[in-house]
Amino acid sequence: MSIPISFYPHINENILNKLGVVNGEFNFYYTKNKDILMETKYPDESRIREVIYFEDSNYEWDPDSFNLKLTRPLTISNPNFLFGSRGVAPKQSKLAIGVIWTCKASNIRGAKIIHTFGSDEFAPLQCNLNLEFPRGVLKKELNLEVIIYIKEPGKITAGEEILANQPGLNLGIISRSSIVIEGNGSIFPVVEVEEPNMPLWWVYCSWSDPQEDSFDEEHIKLCINKAHKYYSQVYNGKSVKDSPLFVEIMASAIQNIIHKVEKSSYWENIKQNYNNSPGSIGEAIYYFMSTFDWDFSSPELLGLTIRKYLEENL
Repeated sequence: MSIPISFYPHINENILNKLGVVNGEFNFYYTKNKDILMETKYPDESRIREVIYFEDSNYEWDPDSFNLKLTRPLTISNPNFLFGSRGVAPKQSKLAIGVIWTCKASNIRGAKIIHTFGSDEFAPLQCNLNLEFPRGVLKKELNLEVIIYIKEPGKITAGEEILANQPGLNLGIISRSSIVIEGNGSIFPVVEVEEPNMPLWWVYCSWSDPQEDSFDEEHIKLCINKAHKYYSQVYNGKSVKDSPLFVEIMASAIQNIIHKVEKSSYWENIKQNYNNSPGSIGEAIYYFMSTFDWDFSSPELLGLTIRKYLEENL
């Protein structure tokens, strides 16, 4: 076990409160001839852990086919509290706001500077986080840490002897965010198969731990049978939203999956989002529960509210 010990003043809760950091809303885009804005969702309204989802209303975006752009405004109401003997850096130094991003599933990480400022910066300090990732890079979850660090050392004056003054030194984290890339329930695994002796559709479920196993084709999927005589009616129109049959199939599939998870020993933890791994089946079910106005009090009300939602939004 290791315990980090800081030998110089750093950004603690007291200083963070004085700074008045205000994080704006995330915006997510992908490019298809033009930038297409997706819908941002915050299912955990308590924000104990800032987990962010996003959803493409066209149901086209996926991390292997499209890029991802994200933006977020940031305001520091009182940046002057960072400088001087009662702050964390010499008054004549230059500081920078930066973002460190990691994607464990892809085994990649990176960093980017957001804004450089000094003690003469006019308050409030306003800047924007902007990141772009090419297709095929991100998987499962993207974690962001916005930090403040020393960009340029400054002359030490009386009372500042114990302050950090080394270029690149991290003075503290001002925000953390986890962005769910895959398995958030907004991209439902649907595959087409060709099985002459099978029904028009069925749900494939193969998981051992819904709180660990990912919400993807490996563990869960809706199979649509191209060899069935009624297959053409599934996509009766230009898109699935033109097909009442597909809406009915999707509603039944979702309810079947929820029912299977509900009967497991993991259900209580899943409902509370306790120990749901990022991108897991459990987190997807929690996303359904916390984001959509579905009634889980009985099977018949759940089926009714799922169908109502799909008919209005698919």
